[in-house]
Amino acid sequence: AEKAPRASVWICGSTGDAHPAMALGLALRARGFEVQVACNTNYVLAAERLGFSVVGFEPDMRKLCESEPVRKFMNGSTTAMFKVEEPFAVRVERLRVLREACQNFKPDVVLWPGLLAKEAAVLELLLGVCTIRYQLQPQCATRDMPPVLLHKAPFGWNSPWWTMLHALTCMDMKREGGRVASEAFGVDPFRKASAAAWGHFGLRGNRHRLTICGVSEHILPRVPPDWPRPTATGGMHMTGWWMLDPADQASALANRSDALDAEAHALQQFLAAGDPPVCFGWGSMTCVSSGFMAQLAVRTLRLAGRRGVIVGGW
Repeated sequence: AEKAPRASVWICGSTGDAHPAMALGLALRARGFEVQVACNTNYVLAAERLGFSVVGFEPDMRKLCESEPVRKFMNGSTTAMFKVEEPFAVRVERLRVLREACQNFKPDVVLWPGLLAKEAAVLELLLGVCTIRYQLQPQCATRDMPPVLLHKAPFGWNSPWWTMLHALTCMDMKREGGRVASEAFGVDPFRKASAAAWGHFGLRGNRHRLTICGVSEHILPRVPPDWPRPTATGGMHMTGWWMLDPADQASALANRSDALDAEAHALQQFLAAGDPPVCFGWGSMTCVSSGFMAQLAVRTLRLAGRRGVIVGGW
């Protein structure tokens, strides 16, 4: 029998990042792929319940979201996120875990998010593994829009933002990615490699390499005219939403043995106690502050006379 292709899906971020990525893994599995998930430690149990082969790495995102910089970000400080510092030893160990996962699983392709760009670049250079970037919001260098968290420039002058940040991300990748790889494996893969071999992992890289984006074209039907058109080997591919269906969500919740048992039980009791509630899901978005958003949701529910569930996101 022909061997099934193998895909490794890397997950790093909030729950709003993790669930769509797991749904992507399920879609690949339904199409005949053998799928491995490498994720933050707090998502390991949910991924195992969905039947994936799972490898966990630090940080635990639930604990990280309790840190002071992230809490400040949630309460309206955009610059606070740039103060989130990850211990060097954690980055070294994560790279070791991901390399070992690749060597053991031998994936035909690795799908990686932006937060793991350095790790993807290092392992593509060292192991020659094929890697594909995935996104949950369309981000590609364009005159029409600035990068996330930056103000839109007038008259379509946003290209300098992208050029500057691409240069900074590439500089950081070569310096910090090389330093972590040297500590982890005793070799810096960026030292002898040309920028052309790894520059596509920078902020403008998805102009040159295939990128898949979990957004529906029914919601975003018009893309900027200077975006690269999708081809078999490159461009931005808008695939539609990656969503866990109700059965998979129930499977991830069933027979839990971790510290969230009480929360899951309380939610199930609430759902059974009355009319279907309205669900507010913030993801990783913050407007004014987390307190403002919670008050907005509660006020809206009271005005409408409805029950509700507020998903805290970050």
